[in-house]
Amino acid sequence: ARAYNLLVTSDRGAATPAYSVTPYSYTAGDTVTCSMDTGGVTGYVLTGWTGIGLIPASGPLNTTGAITFEGPETASTITWEWSVDADGDGIPDSWETTHFGNLTSTDGSLDSDGDGLTDLSEWQAGTKPTLEDSDGDGVPDPAEDGDGDGVLDLYEQTLGMHPGSTDSDVNGVADAAEDTDADGLPDAWECRIIH
Repeated sequence: ARAYNLLVTSDRGAATPAYSVTPYSYTAGDTVTCSMDTGGVTGYVLTGWTGIGLIPASGPLNTTGAITFEGPETASTITWEWSVDADGDGIPDSWETTHFGNLTSTDGSLDSDGDGLTDLSEWQAGTKPTLEDSDGDGVPDPAEDGDGDGVLDLYEQTLGMHPGSTDSDVNGVADAAEDTDADGLPDAWECRIIH
């Protein structure tokens, strides 16, 4: 095993594994799962994570992320990012005020533009909650695949997935390869056939 430095940080709660000045010993190619214990912190929503190393540039709305060590890397960092969510609807206050001007127009479950995606899903997918076709490309937001995982945003919402993450449940299986209804057919294939 080779010693790699891993720094896991957050401005809310405690990270696992905890940061130590002494390098951890990992073999190149090892995948380490990092998680956050919010410690009962309320009034915030986890908006994702960023870092150095073989991890995505941004993460999903959850408290777990993975990082893979690759030689000749000697250090990696994962930083959890939190935003104020005073009304506790799962959407950052800053996003609500940008799109609605207040925190009372939506509770996350509403579909303000009537396109089929809830306002929470619109935030997760990075689309606009007041436009049916946010990017003006002629394809309605629900029929877009915002995270490029092969599963359309509306289908991800229906299945309880995160339309802004390629691995919503962070189980190491891409959303496209998941078989949520256990019928032997991948979700990505089903969403293309059904929709």
